Amino acid sequence: MPDDARRAILAALASAPTVPLPPAPWPQTPAAATVDRETLLADFTAAAAAAGATITCESGVAAARLAVLSFIRTAEVRQVLVWEQDDLPVPGLLDALQMLGVETLTPSAAAARQRAALRQDKPVSLGITTGLAGLADQGSIIVRYPAVTHMLAAIWPQTQIILLPLDRLAPSFAGWLAAARRQGQLAVWLQDDMTIINGPSLSMDIEQTPVWGAAGPAQLRIFLIGEDRIL
Repeated sequence: MPDDARRAILAALASAPTVPLPPAPWPQTPAAATVDRETLLADFTAAAAAAGATITCESGVAAARLAVLSFIRTAEVRQVLVWEQDDLPVPGLLDALQMLGVETLTPSAAAARQRAALRQDKPVSLGITTGLAGLADQGSIIVRYPAVTHMLAAIWPQTQIILLPLDRLAPSFAGWLAAARRQGQLAVWLQDDMTIINGPSLSMDIEQTPVWGAAGPAQLRIFLIGEDRIL
């Protein structure tokens, strides 16, 4: 480096203010225009399908429970890694799975201790989680994990089911942030681990060859849960 350039850089550093600048103000997201439920549903369904997800819309929790059970039975799944019942928007799902003869493993401390056995003898092919919000413009789902072990159900199995009530659809990430901030929920939610899931896991090697399921589930099925009068 030439001496003149070096002296110029040192002079600029010496003249820089020593007092750190205050942080920039948090950007204020303008209130989003009201979007009707049918438009949100159509936009989300189209975007999620384009990302590789399979979407099913069900009228009420009873229909959603039946649809999930039907899918699991058709897929001949005998074991699922699923969140605790209190963390699911479909009442009675775990009891129904057990009545169907499906073994349910919850990502609790007890389930975590069984990971070695699961890897060797009983591989879990299906995970069931709950969506915190659906982003209509991207077809993405925000998943908030009640505990860090709950991530197992989202990243371990080859197929992931996400249960998402229709009233959790938002036009965009910015719109969801603004609504959560207005409702006073954002600060609480940000204390937990969250991810944004957009379609199945897709990776590419150096030759840009697509590989599904290398870093997460290879299949993503979204069950949207509405009310009888909406769907």
